[in-house]
Amino acid sequence: MRGPRITLWILLALLANKPILAAAEPSPFDTLFGHQSPVREVAFFPDGKQLVSAAIGEDPVRLWNLIPGECRTTFKTDASVGSVNHVAVSPDGYTLAIGSSNVEIFPETDGKPRPCTLRLYDLYAGTNKVIVVSRDAPMGIDSVKYSPDGKTLAVMTRNQLILWDVRTEQARATLEAPLRANRSRKTSDMNAYGFTSFDMSRDSRLLATGGYDHVVRLWDLATGRALTTFTGHEKKVNTIAFSPDGKTMASGSDDKSVRVWSLALVEPRAILRFPGQVFSLAYSPGGELLAIAFGSEKGTVTFCETKAYQKLASFNSSYAKSRLARNYNIVFSPDGGLLATCSADRTITFWKMAGIMKLVPR
Repeated sequence: MRGPRITLWILLALLANKPILAAAEPSPFDTLFGHQSPVREVAFFPDGKQLVSAAIGEDPVRLWNLIPGECRTTFKTDASVGSVNHVAVSPDGYTLAIGSSNVEIFPETDGKPRPCTLRLYDLYAGTNKVIVVSRDAPMGIDSVKYSPDGKTLAVMTRNQLILWDVRTEQARATLEAPLRANRSRKTSDMNAYGFTSFDMSRDSRLLATGGYDHVVRLWDLATGRALTTFTGHEKKVNTIAFSPDGKTMASGSDDKSVRVWSLALVEPRAILRFPGQVFSLAYSPGGELLAIAFGSEKGTVTFCETKAYQKLASFNSSYAKSRLARNYNIVFSPDGGLLATCSADRTITFWKMAGIMKLVPR
């Protein structure tokens, strides 16, 4: 009778929209040590056997072999002390893009702002080059991602989002960050305007951005043309993720909520509330799960199924009660078998998803 009792308990928890905390926590697969500062981003290679990680400041970007869990090599960044490094791996696994933000606005030189550069590493030829992606990005690069088809390298700065054509190595379009109401771009308040996050749909047709103005915007990735807006968040939008089927996107905010949007209806399918600010979102490759990292003392990650967006389970990714438990980035492996979390405690941990997947309604 033990099996039916457990099944009934899970069913009751789902009906009450409450997470199942201890029944199916993901088990740690491995933890990587080596960074000397908080780890801000991780990205899997397409084969799922390697991972690249970026931290704060002059700490080099690291390339890891998942088995046996060792650092294979490091890459120099152009960051200064206190800057944040950002990384992206091309869909073919051949190129690594590294960009860095800056901790202060650089002074003008000869009347012109300091150019914003991106370093591209050819992992097979062993060469690298620096490209200038913007002449007007005083705070440097805040995020960089390849489109799933590999044709576009999107580079986000505070005031622009540049769609870089990989083949021609030229900017195909530049999106200007929207202003908040009654603000000016000349103001010293950097929260007056700016992009905060973005994602691209799996078919490489759509781009979604979040901003300090609390609004999610949808764009045509090929042309950079604005399509529509999604409103409802009450504070800054920190993270955006498209579902694999491209019909839905989720956005997480400082207002401690996740809004799951229907792209066809331009309205929320679900609104999820959390005890802390939402920092990172990730859909599983098959689209069955949405993982949500939010602010807590132990770096909590919650999983939702994606039919009705009911909360299935939560787990603590850190055992230290401090700000070091904050998860800056979460990402699924290409096969969906692992979830990687990176944290201010300078570690990267991989979690097995087999137990969580068993809770997904069929």
